[in-house]
Amino acid sequence: MSRRNSVLFGLLAAMLASANDARATMVSLNGSTIASDNFEGDTVGAPPVADVGVWSNVNFVNRTIGEVTNAALPGASSGSQYFSLFKDGSSVYQGIFAEMSLASSDLIHFESMVYIPLNTAAENFPWQIGIASVASPGSRLINIWRNASGLWEAQGMGAFAGPASLLFDTWQKWELDFVVGASAATLTINGVSASVPATNTTLNTNPAYRLGVWTNGPADNQIYLDNITPVVEVPAVPEPSTAALLLTFAAAFVFGRRR
Repeated sequence: MSRRNSVLFGLLAAMLASANDARATMVSLNGSTIASDNFEGDTVGAPPVADVGVWSNVNFVNRTIGEVTNAALPGASSGSQYFSLFKDGSSVYQGIFAEMSLASSDLIHFESMVYIPLNTAAENFPWQIGIASVASPGSRLINIWRNASGLWEAQGMGAFAGPASLLFDTWQKWELDFVVGASAATLTINGVSASVPATNTTLNTNPAYRLGVWTNGPADNQIYLDNITPVVEVPAVPEPSTAALLLTFAAAFVFGRRR
């Protein structure tokens, strides 16, 4: 194989490999992974065991870590297993949390595929995403939810305009980015971003915090997390489309083999 064809073949292989590289549910601090999980190697019906790092114990009242499931409905976003969090009609809540020690200007990132059932649409705060103090769980840097009127709300800050891309009964990619000390975070759902008001901009004396997703609300509800659905990432090229690029590569490869 010529050097030119080797390069072309290598580019094609890299593109195909990226399509098969599923990204786990993940929390990172300053670019370093604190905890991540694809839920595939975990025991069904039991709390997940993180592939990297650990999911922390939960010290919120009546709140436990959720369970891994392989139920047919709603079904996994990627692979065969995913993570389930439920809240029953009494006072049992479930969540998933990653603990970290924070300092001013630290960058916190969360990403996951998220499935929000339609039956939560008319409930008050059926689920929440937040960054809470370990020592004082009620003290939070970020704490957001959606209310029964369809409005996004932030603890202590009222309603705000959340991502218009939120859908129900389907898997969507969620990302949360926050710089400690900033007045707002960024919530992105399927590529559409919105500014999220911060509840607090000052850290507690104890720098231990947890980023978490948990169920809440007055009624039974359930949400699900899973791997990030793979996306083909193509290097920037002058051609107008990926299809044209692939055809060019294929033609060049065939031509080279015939010479």
